[in-house]
Amino acid sequence: MPFALSRLLASLSLLLSLLALTLLAFTQLWLPIIAQSSIAHETTTLFSFCPSGATPKEYKFFPWEGVNHQVCTLTQFFQRALSAPHGRPTGLSLASTLLPSLLPIYLESSRPHTILPLRSPLPWLFLFQNLGMGLLVPLYYACLLLSPVPRAPVPRRKVEGVAVGLLLGYVLPTVAMFNSDDHRVFAAWQFFPVYVSLFQGIYSLLRPAKSGPADGTSLIRTLYIISILTSSLAHLYILYTSPPRPLSLPTALTSFTQIWLPQPLPSHLLQPQHLQTTLTNFFKWDLVFIAGTTGLAGVIALSQAGGRRAREVLLSPGRWLAIPVFGGLLGPGAVVGDVWLLREEALAEGREGKVE
Repeated sequence: MPFALSRLLASLSLLLSLLALTLLAFTQLWLPIIAQSSIAHETTTLFSFCPSGATPKEYKFFPWEGVNHQVCTLTQFFQRALSAPHGRPTGLSLASTLLPSLLPIYLESSRPHTILPLRSPLPWLFLFQNLGMGLLVPLYYACLLLSPVPRAPVPRRKVEGVAVGLLLGYVLPTVAMFNSDDHRVFAAWQFFPVYVSLFQGIYSLLRPAKSGPADGTSLIRTLYIISILTSSLAHLYILYTSPPRPLSLPTALTSFTQIWLPQPLPSHLLQPQHLQTTLTNFFKWDLVFIAGTTGLAGVIALSQAGGRRAREVLLSPGRWLAIPVFGGLLGPGAVVGDVWLLREEALAEGREGKVE
């Protein structure tokens, strides 16, 4: 009974902590956006470009006004955020961190015996895309971490489907968006969760199971390593290209602060600085909550997996001390990918009968 009670209290504490993260994310992500509606008559806000019920004709892609209005709003959000001072490197940092952050969501959906709410990523990604992943990802991990630990291997053909889906449905549209100013390209990117699921489905039809599920752990390792390298290269590119020349430590620190740290809002009478700062701050806070929540959830998932490998990692002071350096040099996406890679290796260790 004391053991059952302690587990209940631990689960309750975890749930409350993740709910608190969602509440905190709401205050940082959405309250500044909501506050703009009260000053819309005095200054330019996000709502100025896509009036409710009067979506501009260039955004009338669908027969439904509500869908067109949402696509217009999201497209204007991304275009204006990326065109703001320091907005493009901030957006690139967020986009590159998303890749290792999306991998666990798609892989867990493909793992046998995953609980029902996590079996389809599309509803989660639809909410992430419209409300902010940083806001809702704590709720996703509440479902994952409070459910029985999934130890079954992900079938290799499903891992291949995840790889194909993310490459064709997320990576390529993201590259296209960052190399275009066309509002149609930005609008098309908003549907990347649909593309990922579509390409996954097509691949599963073209590559049916032949002789039962084969363990896809080795391919999962490869995917995490690729996501770590991709995120790291993007981060190093930002570090190298963002500071103004001639390079000096003060100017570099100032530039990095403007890229990654949320900035105080200027007076709403200063146009367009107020809107630009509001939108880029959303990117920055979204990055903080996505990377922070996904990384923390990965550590908890690693501890739940158990085994020698997990204990070595979790009880190593050197690894914990290296995280700020590792994250600063290679970016938050590299840390997130590394944690979930270690968790996958711990699960594989347990399946091989090495859990002590």
